[in-house]
Amino acid sequence: MLGKLPHQNLHHLVKRYGPMMSLRLGCVPTILVSSPEAAKVFLKTHDLVFASRLGMQAGEYLSYGSTSIAFTPYGSYWRTVRKW
Repeated sequence: MLGKLPHQNLHHLVKRYGPMMSLRLGCVPTILVSSPEAAKVFLKTHDLVFASRLGMQAGEYLSYGSTSIAFTPYGSYWRTVRKW
């Protein structure tokens, strides 16, 4: 779908569907936010809904069981690690 020039194809999708849309990148559902105004709404209004990260097997191996801030799901442990 995105082809050899994904940035141009995403630009065409934004022009057609607007600054915030949902699409699938492979088998991963993804939300695309492409304007500062939409990002502000997304990050301020729905922050807790989207605060966590998708569980990835790479995170299990690269960060000893997803214990680094890059791979840890949102929660009390994430808040503790963030302060370090």
